[in-house]
Amino acid sequence: MKSIRRSAKPVSLCLSVVMFLMFAPVHGLLAALIPTDAVAEGQAGQTARSAINALIDRDDVQNALIARGLDPQEARDRVAALSDEEAVKLAGALEELPAGGGVIGVLVALILIVFLVLLITDLTGLTDVFPWVK
Repeated sequence: MKSIRRSAKPVSLCLSVVMFLMFAPVHGLLAALIPTDAVAEGQAGQTARSAINALIDRDDVQNALIARGLDPQEARDRVAALSDEEAVKLAGALEELPAGGGVIGVLVALILIVFLVLLITDLTGLTDVFPWVK
């Protein structure tokens, strides 16, 4: 009987501590819902940063950065330092830029406008630029 009491004493002490911890006043954790916009903004920021870094990784862009005196790694560091909002704004601005075809479109439109003006003045009889117009 004494051996049972001796072995039961540490067990009962452990059980009493566990019971106390189970019923002791514990402050509940406050959980709140995360808005979808906050999650989407975080993902949009990461997507924008990866798009900008992919642009920096291109050889022609790296050569242009080096020609202007900027190290490509420094450019990557600056992109990493941008906030999510700034990264999304910069990526959006890069997407809106023309891909080298803006000047040609303007020239074609200008030539077309000049041609139409001369054609209309030939049709009205004010000029005689095109001999095939009577």
